[in-house]
Amino acid sequence: MAKAGIREIREHLTRYLQRVTKRREEIVITDRDRPVARLVPLAGVATRLQSRRALRDSIQPRGLPLSQHVIAQRDEERF
Repeated sequence: MAKAGIREIREHLTRYLQRVTKRREEIVITDRDRPVARLVPLAGVATRLQSRRALRDSIQPRGLPLSQHVIAQRDEERF
């Protein structure tokens, strides 16, 4: 669990929010070295995929490929 002062949080809020959302890290906010608050990730919120490859790998194809559907449609139109 990381600690950061109020001034540090104010100056670099985006950086700390990224740590909380991406790394699921908890940040304790201090005022004169006394803990006053915590930044924590929300429970049940899905995290983003890290890359396009991860997105492609997460998709499970069903049925025939689109190219086969197009070929079938063209064949039907010819007859």
